[in-house]
Amino acid sequence: MHNMPHTRKKNTKPKGRPFASANQDTRKTLLDAAVTLFARQGVPATSLAQIAKEVDLTPAMIHYYFNTRDQLLDAVVQERVLPLIELLWNDELWQQSDPVALFTTFVDNMVDACLEMPWLPDIWMKEFVTEGGVLRHRFFKHIPRNNVSRIISIFTEGQKNGLFNPDINPNAFMSLVLCNVMVPFCISRNHANSQQIFDFSFPIDVDVDALRIHCKAILLHGMMGKCPKAADAS
Repeated sequence: MHNMPHTRKKNTKPKGRPFASANQDTRKTLLDAAVTLFARQGVPATSLAQIAKEVDLTPAMIHYYFNTRDQLLDAVVQERVLPLIELLWNDELWQQSDPVALFTTFVDNMVDACLEMPWLPDIWMKEFVTEGGVLRHRFFKHIPRNNVSRIISIFTEGQKNGLFNPDINPNAFMSLVLCNVMVPFCISRNHANSQQIFDFSFPIDVDVDALRIHCKAILLHGMMGKCPKAADAS
């Protein structure tokens, strides 16, 4: 009787680091839950326990990934909010040699950011616009001030060349662009509350293509349109 040849059993264990991967997935889920709740009810009203409950985890689990509330807030800014900067100031923007094309590209980038980060407009209103917002100082220290200065310089030069409306304050220009895009998203998302407060209705869903056209039209006509003289406006 011949001995059967010994065959080595293949290792069927998955390659890689599944535990580390699972950890990263859970951490990502917690950050996503955090920004969702921050947008819905604001940072001060959101506890770590609420974030854990949002994704069916125990409070102890969130402390495993974030030792303190400050650590979570820093992670939200670094890993969720700061990618906004990359979306806004991308290579396509700076490839535009025409100032008008540059500013309309910036509007497109803002709309794209709001679509990719649905929570962004509400967090922007609650945390960045409002004085004393919990995330405000954490985010503002990362703003690419050189890029902002460059945009303002391009706009100012356009004013000198007669391309843009001279009555617009260049230093307020970025705020104008941000409000132009963010506010329609916020109003649409908070349709019921807006209807109760203002006693008239807004569209519940944002028509993205229409919004792009709307924002560019307001921006360009405000930038390039002739302002009526005081005598003519009366």
